[in-house]
Amino acid sequence: MNRCLTTQVEGASLAALQAAETEAQLRFVSMAWEQELLCRQATLQQIPSLPELLAEEMALPELIAAHQEELSALQVAVGEAQERVGRLNDRADDTEQQAGRIFSPRGPWHSREEDAQIADHQADAAQAAVETVALLDQIVLVQLELDALQRRQDALPALREHAAGQLGDTAQIAVDTKDARDWEYLYAENMAEVRPEDPDTEITSRLQERVEDGHFDCDTFVIHVLEEAGYDLDAVIVVEGQQTTVRRFAMIHAETILREEFEIPEGEQESPLLSAEKRKKLGELLDNQDARMGGMMTALTLSGQGVQISDKNELRPGDLLQYWKKKDKKASGHAVIVHEVRTVDGVLDETAQPIDAPMIVTGIGVLSAHAERTGEPDVYTKGFVDPDQEYSTWFAVRPAGSRWPVR
Repeated sequence: MNRCLTTQVEGASLAALQAAETEAQLRFVSMAWEQELLCRQATLQQIPSLPELLAEEMALPELIAAHQEELSALQVAVGEAQERVGRLNDRADDTEQQAGRIFSPRGPWHSREEDAQIADHQADAAQAAVETVALLDQIVLVQLELDALQRRQDALPALREHAAGQLGDTAQIAVDTKDARDWEYLYAENMAEVRPEDPDTEITSRLQERVEDGHFDCDTFVIHVLEEAGYDLDAVIVVEGQQTTVRRFAMIHAETILREEFEIPEGEQESPLLSAEKRKKLGELLDNQDARMGGMMTALTLSGQGVQISDKNELRPGDLLQYWKKKDKKASGHAVIVHEVRTVDGVLDETAQPIDAPMIVTGIGVLSAHAERTGEPDVYTKGFVDPDQEYSTWFAVRPAGSRWPVR
């Protein structure tokens, strides 16, 4: 093989590498625009629910970090591959120079063995160039995926705001529900019926039966309002290592908690709440900050559909509140929806225009339901109380669709 051919092959490897880099850049631009278009189309077609957005938000940092790590590794590999191409081309040049010590009228003369050796080195260089091109292609794809993930991460706040904007106002829905209930509820003595073994069936049937019968208890009233507002109550959450759904966790009221703690069968008719010993158990769970005691407030926060409120001065109409009262170490609880907020400047209700300013709250009026209320509508209004004074412990959450900002 003569020097001219050697130079052509060597030059071809470098030219192929440069051409591949140019082609990769062009392909990157083309695919980036395609990805951007697909992203915009998907955004226009469907906005995920708030729990889905929360799950995505939690997963994205790890995905982005993994892509960045992969990209860095590929860039190192490309650098090493390019160095290998250079070394192999240099080796082919050195071999040719050493072999071309004998000149003929046509130029340097090589033996067949030397020609074969030079050809092998050049083939190795060409193969290394091909591998480098493949690595560049991988870099393009990983970079595209990384850019798409980062764009998605940047878009999440706007997507969450849009998804929250589709939810109804819990304050108004709660009031409308009460206003629609102008009849008197007759209490059924056999309310504690034997429930199905499947917890999900139990929850669904319990809600459906009570709504069909035209009455609520505090749990089903809150669930009804949230469903009417469009919240995803079937979203999966993890509480203390246990997987459950928002709806199922919200139904873990005092009786259910005690059945779990004392392993009381669901079919047993006697309410576990009747025992002072068992009510003291609820007090212990409160003292130990057991997550179950927050009910819907815990569930809504964990699913990304609400923000926890811990200062009474931040309570606003439409907030959900689970409170507990303790006496002689015994505890009893109730779930309510804040209806009105009394401040030093006046009273705010569901019609008030939201303002983002500090307030001094002196009391809250709530809406709730009691299935046991005899001769009265089950959904009722309770007058102003100071939650810090009236309740031993309370948990509150601002639903994501609330008109009131979280300060």
